[in-house]
Amino acid sequence: MTFISAVMTDLFLSVTADRRVTRLTPDGSCGQVLDEDTVKIFSVGINGFYSITGAADTAIAIMDATAFLSTVFSRIGIIRNSRLNQWLETNRELLRNEQNSFQLIFGGLTTEGTYKLFDLDSEEGVLESIVRAPILQYKVFSSAHFVDDETLPAQWFEEMLVATPPRSLAHLQQLQSRLNDRGADRDPSVNNRVTEFILPFSD
Repeated sequence: MTFISAVMTDLFLSVTADRRVTRLTPDGSCGQVLDEDTVKIFSVGINGFYSITGAADTAIAIMDATAFLSTVFSRIGIIRNSRLNQWLETNRELLRNEQNSFQLIFGGLTTEGTYKLFDLDSEEGVLESIVRAPILQYKVFSSAHFVDDETLPAQWFEEMLVATPPRSLAHLQQLQSRLNDRGADRDPSVNNRVTEFILPFSD
């Protein structure tokens, strides 16, 4: 499972994910730790990325079977909005009928000429997004193994951002790392090692 925080400012997109991989037991609970140092954020070309929380093996299998990456992203990683919408319409029922749920988080430069962060909930077959704006925006994604209310990590992050508004990219990354540590304290499928992805925006 994976704990992800993604922040969109007017200047860049910053994404942080933990690095633990665990086995999913038949009843859906967190099983054996398989690896403590797995990269979970993947660049697509020079303009995009994707990451997964939940049943990653299932997500990757569906992405491969439906040619998600080659359909949605151009060779240099630009998200093709019309093809993304077509892909979702074509595969919505496939996603909803899959027993093991996941969230696919991806983003970058789009064919609309702006930067977006998308998250796709397989269980609902719903795609949500935030777009580059003058004010800081963020999303936090915790796994099903988080022991408290799943909205709690977003509350923690809001409190951090209010208490110490990020003064720089490095400061923001520190806050995201601290948030990940708090998530790791409450989720056995998450560790306190992180992968970071930064996409600077070009006008």
